[in-house]
Amino acid sequence: MRVYFHGTVELSARELLDGAPLDRDVARQRSAGSEGGCFYLATELDDAIFLGSLHDASLVVIRIDIDQVALARLLDEGCHPQPIPLAGARVPFAGEELVVVPSAFGTFNTLRETGRIVFDEQTID
Repeated sequence: MRVYFHGTVELSARELLDGAPLDRDVARQRSAGSEGGCFYLATELDDAIFLGSLHDASLVVIRIDIDQVALARLLDEGCHPQPIPLAGARVPFAGEELVVVPSAFGTFNTLRETGRIVFDEQTID
């Protein structure tokens, strides 16, 4: 099991935590990343907190557990790990990010429905 984190605004977090699937159009509208329309998952909580705080709204961090089978499927469909772009940070990030590409959203949603990907709200201290 790999653990990832996604920092986002409260409205988006509530939708995702209530079971909303990843959607290309929604991701394109909300994405602040360099690859617009992708869904970004940080490997480190502090990185997700920083990236989520770039939005001008209340921050919620979602913990996302992805099992090995699901991760392999996503990688086969073009999702990829990469260093996190600095995005205004003064120091490099501690971890990296998994970029979930829009063409893999359907697979991601199916893996979530079958329990291979699990979302939960992360407590921020």
